[in-house]
Amino acid sequence: MRATNPADASVVCAKFGGGGHKGAAGCSLTGELEDVKARVVAACGEAIKALENK
Repeated sequence: MRATNPADASVVCAKFGGGGHKGAAGCSLTGELEDVKARVVAACGEAIKALENK
């Protein structure tokens, strides 16, 4: 995953056991594609809301 300021890719990837840097991070997910996509989109939404609340 890649991100630009103020987003932090490592925050999203850490939710799935991954890691990396603010600008680039990675993780591995298993499951049905639609479920995995929904989980990643939800995690990104949570990260965006957290930025908005700062």
